[in-house]
Amino acid sequence: MVTLFLTTYPLEAFALPSCSYSSNYFDNCYGMKDYDNGDQYISDFQNNEKHGNGHYRYSNGDQYIGEFFEGVRTGHGQYFYSNGDTYEGEMLNGEFHGRGKYVYSDGRVETGVWEYNIYIISDNDKPKKNSTISSMELCETLGFSKGTAEFRKCVLEVMKN
Repeated sequence: MVTLFLTTYPLEAFALPSCSYSSNYFDNCYGMKDYDNGDQYISDFQNNEKHGNGHYRYSNGDQYIGEFFEGVRTGHGQYFYSNGDTYEGEMLNGEFHGRGKYVYSDGRVETGVWEYNIYIISDNDKPKKNSTISSMELCETLGFSKGTAEFRKCVLEVMKN
């Protein structure tokens, strides 16, 4: 017989402490920082950098809500442009990179794989020319697992196109 004990903790037990505004250095805390250029960041800080999930408001009206790593948009997030365009998906070093969906203010939609801010393949298309992504990386990005028959089929299909 196995006995399972479940313990619940209040959400506050996992929250970071508030940042101390008496210093200009924010470390392992939650807070808000206004930048000289008019931008604003609200959420987690580590080593005085945006880190974890956060909300960044740009002075031009754009907004990003999502993951940061060492001060840079990296991970999953949503970018809202002031002109009405939106992007939701993976980011790497501040750029659209990986699976994502871009919705233009006029209603057009691009869903698929992005590479360094360039839309390279739709969900129902083949890679656009001049893409540096390898066929194996592309198939992994599309969700195929290495070593499977589906992965091999994907790689072969991409290579012949």
